[in-house]
Amino acid sequence: VVEDRATGDTHPATLTIRGQEPFGLPTSVDDEVLMACLAATKKDGFRNRKIHIKPRKMLIDMKWKTDGPSYAKLRRALDRYSTVSVVSEGAYWHKGKKKPVRDVVGIIDRWQASGRDPITGLPHDAFFVWGDFMWESFKSGNLRNIDYDFWLNLESAASRRIYRFLGKQFYSRSTLSFGLKQYAVNKLGMSSRNPNGDIKRTLAKAHSELKEKGLCSAEFTGHGKNNKVVYTSLSSGLETN
Repeated sequence: VVEDRATGDTHPATLTIRGQEPFGLPTSVDDEVLMACLAATKKDGFRNRKIHIKPRKMLIDMKWKTDGPSYAKLRRALDRYSTVSVVSEGAYWHKGKKKPVRDVVGIIDRWQASGRDPITGLPHDAFFVWGDFMWESFKSGNLRNIDYDFWLNLESAASRRIYRFLGKQFYSRSTLSFGLKQYAVNKLGMSSRNPNGDIKRTLAKAHSELKEKGLCSAEFTGHGKNNKVVYTSLSSGLETN
């Protein structure tokens, strides 16, 4: 369910991510690459959809090793983001049109690697091109001003995904409540087969880290199907552009 920011009315919405063989769907490791791409785009001042990178430098920025297996992970992530599609039925808010829209979009339109790094033997140069929907979102100001270094130093994948998600949600409210199962599966990418107890244990570790670092506090409420997780912002660090 999505809330109309102007009227407060709600409407049903779905968001489906479709992968292609042989690459499949993005993983939590791929999230790190996507964030590095966002950081490179921010460093460029959001001037161009086409961003030139040095694979060795990106690996170093992500605190990965500069070897073949690490580059293979980087390559797989960019392959996946270049082939995945996102089907939105009213789940995206169009800032210019001021209403939810129906869209089938790509994340990265194209990426290419070339040359040979004399130190690592990896490709020396590369570039990627954001999909037009992503670029439109950047230009419309829908991308939060994420503190990439802070995000990079969060210990768990759950902490990182929660940090990214909550930053978009705290735009007008300091307290947020979500149905536990729907939130964990649809927003954080956890398996729908996980029982509530396992979900809570995973989230509790992330919540402790985020509270310790002054971002938000969290508590679980309700029972069974009425289980919810409630977040309260503790920091101006969770801001939107």
